[in-house]
Amino acid sequence: MRRRQFIKALSTTSLGWFMDRRGALSDFSGPVTRLTTKTKALSSAITGQRLFIPPLYAGEANNGEQQYNLFLQPSEHQLIQNRVTATWAVNTEFSQLPMLGPTLRLQRGDAVNINYFNELPETTTMHGHGMAVPGPEDGGPHQRIAPGTAWSAQYVVDQSACTNWYHPHEMGKTAEHVYHGLAGLIIVEDADSQALALPSEYGFDDIPLVIQDRRFGPDGQFDYTPTNQEIRQGYFGDAILVNGQIIPHQDVPQGLVRLRLLNASNSEIWQFQFDDARVFSVIAGDNGFLPKPVDARSLTLSPAERAEIVVNFGQDRHARVALLVSGLRSGLAQVGVFLDVEAGYAPIEQMPSDWPEDNFRATPNLPVRTFDLGGQGGLRINGQQMNLNVINEQVPLGQRELWRVRSSMGMMHHNFHVHGGGFHVLTRNGSKQNIRAHERGEKDTVYLAPNDEVTLEVQFNHRADSASPYMYHCHFLEHEDAGMMGQFTVT
Repeated sequence: MRRRQFIKALSTTSLGWFMDRRGALSDFSGPVTRLTTKTKALSSAITGQRLFIPPLYAGEANNGEQQYNLFLQPSEHQLIQNRVTATWAVNTEFSQLPMLGPTLRLQRGDAVNINYFNELPETTTMHGHGMAVPGPEDGGPHQRIAPGTAWSAQYVVDQSACTNWYHPHEMGKTAEHVYHGLAGLIIVEDADSQALALPSEYGFDDIPLVIQDRRFGPDGQFDYTPTNQEIRQGYFGDAILVNGQIIPHQDVPQGLVRLRLLNASNSEIWQFQFDDARVFSVIAGDNGFLPKPVDARSLTLSPAERAEIVVNFGQDRHARVALLVSGLRSGLAQVGVFLDVEAGYAPIEQMPSDWPEDNFRATPNLPVRTFDLGGQGGLRINGQQMNLNVINEQVPLGQRELWRVRSSMGMMHHNFHVHGGGFHVLTRNGSKQNIRAHERGEKDTVYLAPNDEVTLEVQFNHRADSASPYMYHCHFLEHEDAGMMGQFTVT
């Protein structure tokens, strides 16, 4: 039986609040929730449901491949009392998904065939974000899927264990299509991840948390109507969704628990911490394990960034611990999810000591490319706006390079994502000391505050020709859709 709680009436004035451990509303001195006259339906938001865990999909063996069949479909979801929100989802008919999609589990070395069937009313694409694959299999804006047609990504999984995701990448429509609800996780496993004594029972002590924000109209529908100013500054919601729910709860064991965090929001930068300020271990970033775990009390992720953390609940008994989520740009602040600790069962009690060896070695005197986000050109990179017919960069296959990326657009926030492979952050604003905890391993997306500069070491080991190039872009989706993106080949 699902337990429902309802947020009491919220006025349209600013109100700072969190839900306390007993489930009631309590004052909070942190960032305030911003509400507008368009969002009175939030006074009846459905909260307190058990966390929905996207079903794990390991694929089916077929002629030496693991085959995954993903159907992109219209759906609907009840987030507001007495309202039904129209959404898009993946495999809703089979998995009862009201939005988002199943979690794909891939094994390094496997040949995979991921089939996307478009049953939506619009053309879209599906990009394997973080997957190191050849250009034709990337799912970028060149691999379009018209309504009633299908597209397949076929490749051999060739990367370390990590938490990636899939989402639309239709030119000029990415933000809107993601906002409808299309997104899902991709978990890559390898020998290192399977040998480590880490929490790994999906949905039990290894829990995915997809964080998004949404704005609602009076009719309970998602309201995606950005103004020109919101395209530049970011389009923010007034409710935080975790796996497509508002303030859910989840039972966890009394021991170590692994949380896979994905910022799947369009423009918001999320800060995560626990209500008792407990320390947790950051074990992985975008594309794999860190060189060693890093202890932290808070973690900040920009759009598309991922992190894996391990939390110790060994001393908790019948406790309710809240994961707090705060928007650093909008001021929106909520409990993301309540974690209810079961008593007396500890599957894993301590972190493993046999951490995978860090094979990254920086090399001096590498070729350098510079990427200027903004400057006098507005939402452009190096003064150029995205053009599907223009190749902006040509990168040699297997060549290690330094990419210097700077944000020079006044007080505007950005980040930088590359397709086709990852990178290592060598410096932030000229210093290694400024590199954040989750940036110490391989990544594919890096945050840049206004006037920041990062130096990245990149290497691409798969080919992408001019017919199927890779993208680099800001992953604030309104910026991407407005043209802050470029293309490169690897030959």
